[in-house]
Amino acid sequence: MNEPSALDAYFNIGIVLLCFFPAALIFIKYKLKTARLVKVLREKEAALESGVSYVKKWQSVPEILTHVSMLTDLQESLDLAAGYFLRTVDISCASYLLKISNGYLYRVAVLGNITRGFADKSRHAASAHYRETIGDTSDEEILTEQAITGGGLDETGLSDFFGTICIPIRNKDQVLGSFCVFGTSDSLKNPETKLFVTRILDSVISATLEFKQVLVKEHKKLDAVLQSMDEGVLLFDPDYRLSLMNRTAQMFLGISDQRSYNVSQVSDIIKGSLPVQEIVTGVMDSKEPKSLQRVFVNGRYLSFMFLPVLINRETVGVGAVIHNDSEEEKLRNLREDFTAMVVHELRAPLTVIRGSADMVLKHKEKFSPQDVELFMNQIKDSAWDLLKIVNDLLDSAKIESGKFEVVKEDCNIAAVLSQEIGNYKMFTDSKNIDLILDIDDSVPIIRADREKVIQVLNNLLSNAVKFTYKGEITHMADRGLIRVGLRVQPKTVQIFVADNGPGIPNEIKKQLFNKFIQARESPISNESGTGLGLVIAKGIVEAHGGKIWVEDNVPKGSVFIFTLPFK
Repeated sequence: MNEPSALDAYFNIGIVLLCFFPAALIFIKYKLKTARLVKVLREKEAALESGVSYVKKWQSVPEILTHVSMLTDLQESLDLAAGYFLRTVDISCASYLLKISNGYLYRVAVLGNITRGFADKSRHAASAHYRETIGDTSDEEILTEQAITGGGLDETGLSDFFGTICIPIRNKDQVLGSFCVFGTSDSLKNPETKLFVTRILDSVISATLEFKQVLVKEHKKLDAVLQSMDEGVLLFDPDYRLSLMNRTAQMFLGISDQRSYNVSQVSDIIKGSLPVQEIVTGVMDSKEPKSLQRVFVNGRYLSFMFLPVLINRETVGVGAVIHNDSEEEKLRNLREDFTAMVVHELRAPLTVIRGSADMVLKHKEKFSPQDVELFMNQIKDSAWDLLKIVNDLLDSAKIESGKFEVVKEDCNIAAVLSQEIGNYKMFTDSKNIDLILDIDDSVPIIRADREKVIQVLNNLLSNAVKFTYKGEITHMADRGLIRVGLRVQPKTVQIFVADNGPGIPNEIKKQLFNKFIQARESPISNESGTGLGLVIAKGIVEAHGGKIWVEDNVPKGSVFIFTLPFK
């Protein structure tokens, strides 16, 4: 067997090389392609991570805005934003320089400690940015109050930073300060980071200032409502200090100044009329409301309602609403007086009826027919008096319920007045009272309920006789005078009854046509009556579409005036 020649060996090597090189080329090409693919994937992964991080930062925006919406203090909002950036952005610290009423405030939020040099450098950076924003070219140092949150000054803390983002703090066109973030990360050079910080900060500042404006407006509205309330309003804070008091409460309690009071001082002011301190403490502890009625304070009857002020079931204060019950108390007393008065008025005629009837029934054989007739007339007169009282009560009830009616027909009002004057003439002459009638010419016929108008006239005339001076001397200057008049006016006739009696006090005059009020409550008369006459007169006149009122007479006395419309 022949040995392979060198040529064959080279040939075999060539064949092997021919097979290896394509395979090597394919392998190298595959490795290069794989490397490029891995690089692209890594770039995509990095971009995806960056995008996810960016999205996560923006997803957390509602959280900070929710917290900011509860704040009205700009410093608190900036502190919140600084802490937020420390959590969401790769920075070493966040700070702000803020112009305040007495200078500037500089605050630094940091996760750990910082050196004094770091604090000074960051403050200089914020100051420089603020000066640049407002166009201040001076090199004067801005003196500030400095505070560090989340850490402190320590020589082993952060000593330097390389990246800075500073954003002006604005309220419309006004520059309030500068907000800055500092760090060593390249992320601070990323435009997206600056955009994120800028937008978040602008949103925080805008939300805070807008909410503060809304709150100020609403506070003014609420204060206006509270100050205009007829009820007094007090609010005690958790430290038992009086944090709110409207004008009505000041008037009720007799407080004229606006200085701050605590609960014990309020108790002292009302001089033991109400144990305010004990009640407020009890409501604060028990969280249960407490009410008190008819407490006499500073010349008034007041009712108090103490209520716990709760936020998330935690007592943050005690409010008190004060209502003036003086009118209700007065009306209650008047009702009691009126009831006693009606009972008295009913008792007198009933006593006469019973006594006269008993005398006739038990001893009729002893009395002459004239005596029996006298007793029967007494019974009749007393029965009419009872009927008048009952009718007055019924009329008053109808007027009060709105069911009072008048039946209008053609009425010669001048003739009605002349007839009533004639009926009273003999009575007034016997009491040394001159009764004068003064009627305009050509008085028209009106549509009215004649009997009801006579009822008004009788009431006014009888009152005038009761309250007019009744002298014993017959000289004209010393005699009583009642003047009844009728005047024709556009669309109405005006009727007046004037007397020269002592007049009606102003405090009675204001309430004279109200139920239960009678002028005899004043020292000017001791005449009896239910006090319903003028109430009924007012109801009758108003049912006709007219008006009734009282004025002072000159030089003395009163003038009652009422109007009735034409047809």
